[in-house]
Amino acid sequence: MLRGRSIALFIACVCSLLALLSPSYAWGPTLDTQAQGLAHYMTALCLDFNGDIDQAIREYQKSVHFDPSNTFALNELGSIYADHHLNAQAIPMFRRSLRIDPGNAEALNSLAYIYAEEGVHLDQAIRMAHQAISQQPTNGAYYDSLGWALFKKGDDAESLNALQKARQYIQDEILDQHINAVQKALNHAAH
Repeated sequence: MLRGRSIALFIACVCSLLALLSPSYAWGPTLDTQAQGLAHYMTALCLDFNGDIDQAIREYQKSVHFDPSNTFALNELGSIYADHHLNAQAIPMFRRSLRIDPGNAEALNSLAYIYAEEGVHLDQAIRMAHQAISQQPTNGAYYDSLGWALFKKGDDAESLNALQKARQYIQDEILDQHINAVQKALNHAAH
């Protein structure tokens, strides 16, 4: 489940601005390239926050061009693609992020959710969701991803457990839809 981006975008925008204004901005060629990546990332965050998605995508792409190791930009770009059901573009962003930082909880969860939505690589999705949960055990979106992957794999009872755990941390329409789908499958199996 992909959510909570507005607050995260705002905070990241402010933090990026502070980092951009720091004296390290002008250090050497490597930092200059990173600074250019950071400037594009900061611009993308602000555009994204203000709803200018097309321009935000271009700025995230520029950020990744200048700083290919920026997992924040990769994750945000992947999230925008996923939010617009462009999973073919989102998946490579999250995979790149995980090559750089194999324990990146956001990328693990996002990729797990996409796989669950598509009904592919479900064992891997379940492992990734568990790994994300182990890092952030109170993140309801991560339990939702786990529950949805379990449901798509056919493990309705375990799915409902994970989704009910998600409910302890979040209230969300998508989570409601997932719980309803699992309950319907369980009721159908009982009859």
